[in-house]
Amino acid sequence: MLVAHAKKLLSLLRNNVVNVASSDAKGNPNAAVKLFLKMESHSIYLADFSLGNTLRNLKDNPQLSLAFEDIETAKGYRINGKVQIISEGDEYNALIDEVRQRETEIVVNRVLDGIQRNKRYKGHFVNTSEKFVIYKVAIDEIVEFGPQGALRTEILKK
Repeated sequence: MLVAHAKKLLSLLRNNVVNVASSDAKGNPNAAVKLFLKMESHSIYLADFSLGNTLRNLKDNPQLSLAFEDIETAKGYRINGKVQIISEGDEYNALIDEVRQRETEIVVNRVLDGIQRNKRYKGHFVNTSEKFVIYKVAIDEIVEFGPQGALRTEILKK
């Protein structure tokens, strides 16, 4: 049940980004923003252009948490899962077009938002590197945080 709801919410993410948290083998935390690409079945695909701490952490400890909220219901969500790093090969090549399409959508939405709100942004272009990696997150657990602190957890069977 939470999986279907999470899929709907992830597709509506503002700015197409999601907050992620990782930690290295010693447990040192890192939080960063990654580009949300899509959710298929029980996997979430994210693009990472910075190739920094998150990538290093996931090589040592392939666990990732994603955090986002549903502003309309005041509920928060955390998705935990194991990550497969995709940096080359057929699956990577197939995702390149999706990454570039998502970048174009972000630029178009930013321009339209600026026009609607009569606001000038300092830049309309996505300044991304040609090199990026994809994180394929196999969802293990989804937690919903209610506005009064109520928790609902769904653990996916492996």
